[in-house]
Amino acid sequence: MTPIATPTDGRSTIEYLLGRSRLERIDGTTAGDAAATIIGRAVRRLLTADGGLKAGDVEGAFAAAYDAYRMAAEALLIRQGLRATGGEGSHMTVDDAISA
Repeated sequence: MTPIATPTDGRSTIEYLLGRSRLERIDGTTAGDAAATIIGRAVRRLLTADGGLKAGDVEGAFAAAYDAYRMAAEALLIRQGLRATGGEGSHMTVDDAISA
């Protein structure tokens, strides 16, 4: 039987990413607006993915769907007062933080 995850299970990963300057804390006063803006972009990207599938562009649709996932993940981090610092590996940082 797999143990149930607790809210603190991901804390060490987040602290590690913060300590390595892969994530940074941000001011949460505008988090709702910023997250909503990013979610809006993610929705548009999903529509692009749908159009790509209908046109037979599976690779393009996959890329657009991945972008939408990444944007949604970034919005979730922003709501928690965090963001990836950018640069090489920033997509993986977002994925690691969200998975944690």
